[in-house]
Amino acid sequence: MLGRRVAFGLLGLIVGTALLLLGLLWVADEWIEDPAIEDLMEEELSFLLQLPSPHAARSEQSRMRFYRPADAGSPPLPEGLRGLEPGLHQEVPLDGETWRVLVREVAPGDRAVLAYELDYVQVRENLVAGVAGVAIMVLLLAAAAVRVYLRQLEALVERERAFAAAASHELRTPLAVIHGSAEQLADAGEADPRVVARLRRGMKEVTQQLDALLALSRTRESPPVQELELAQWLPQACESLLVGERAGRVRWAGGPAAPVAPPGAARIVFGNLLQNSLLADPSGEIAVTIAPDRVTVEDRGPGLAADVLPRVFEPGFRGREGGSGMGLYIARAIADRSGWHLKIENREGGGARAEWRFG
Repeated sequence: MLGRRVAFGLLGLIVGTALLLLGLLWVADEWIEDPAIEDLMEEELSFLLQLPSPHAARSEQSRMRFYRPADAGSPPLPEGLRGLEPGLHQEVPLDGETWRVLVREVAPGDRAVLAYELDYVQVRENLVAGVAGVAIMVLLLAAAAVRVYLRQLEALVERERAFAAAASHELRTPLAVIHGSAEQLADAGEADPRVVARLRRGMKEVTQQLDALLALSRTRESPPVQELELAQWLPQACESLLVGERAGRVRWAGGPAAPVAPPGAARIVFGNLLQNSLLADPSGEIAVTIAPDRVTVEDRGPGLAADVLPRVFEPGFRGREGGSGMGLYIARAIADRSGWHLKIENREGGGARAEWRFG
C-alpha cells in the first residue's frame, strides 16, 4: 500500500516535471528566444548599414547573411529572397535550410536584407529537449527503483510485525504461568507475602516493558499511558536495580513531577540511565534529581572520552566490559518514539551526567 502511494506520487511528480519542462521550452522559444533573435537582427542590420564595407563581415557560409542589391559590393540576392516585402519574415526556405529574414527599405529602390539561419537554433532546441527527455527517463527509472525498494521495505515491516505478534504471544504465555503460580502461593499462604508482592510487581513491570518494546515495532500503536508521580514511582520502578548496598548509594532529590507516559517506556529509559551510572561508579554515590520537565542522573565515575560521547546511543556500542551494547540504543529509540530527549555528557570535576527530558 505504501509502495503504491509513493509510486503514484512519484509518477505525478514526473508528469508534472515533464509538463513544466515543456512549458519552459515553449516559453523560452516563443517569449524569450524569438524576440531576442528579432532584436539582434534589427541591431545587426543597423550596424552593418553604417559600415563602409559591410559585406566583408558576412559570407555565404555564415549563419547570418547580409545583402544590399543596390550596393555594387553586395553578393547577388538569392532567388528565394527576391520579392520579399519590407519587414520580418519568420520562415523562409533557402539552400535547403530555414531562415528568418529581415528586409528594410533604406531608400527608394534600395533594400537591405539580413537572413538568420533557424536550423542552428532548432538544433539547440532539440538538444535541450533531448536533455529534458533524458532527465524524465532517469526520473522514471528512479521511480521504478524506489518502488522495488519500498516493496522490500514493506515486506520487512510485515516480518517485523509478525515477529512482534509472535514474541508477544510466546512471552506472555510464560508470564501468565508465573502470575498464576504467584496467585496460588498467595492463596495457599505458603509464601512470604513480601515475596508474593515482589513477584506481582515484577510481573507488572515486565508486562509494561514488553508493551513498550513491542510498540517500537508497530507503526500505529502505542502502549497505555498514565500519570507517574516520579518521586514515589521511580524508586519502586527501579527496585530490581537497587538491591543490597546499591539502595544506599542513590540519593534522590528534587520536587514534584508527574508526566503522563507509558510506565514501561519510562521504566526502560530511566532504568538504563541509572544502570549505566551504577556500573560507571561501582562504589560512589549516584545523584538523581527530579524536576518538573526532566530527570538527571549523575555519577562520580571516570566519565567518557570525547570520541566516545557521540556514539553512546549507537546500537552495539559498549562503553565498558559486559552488557549487550543495546541498552542505551533501546532507551533512545523509546524516547524518540515517546517525544522525549536523552543526553549524556561529562560533569565538571569528573563523572557523567545523563538527562531524560520529557517536558
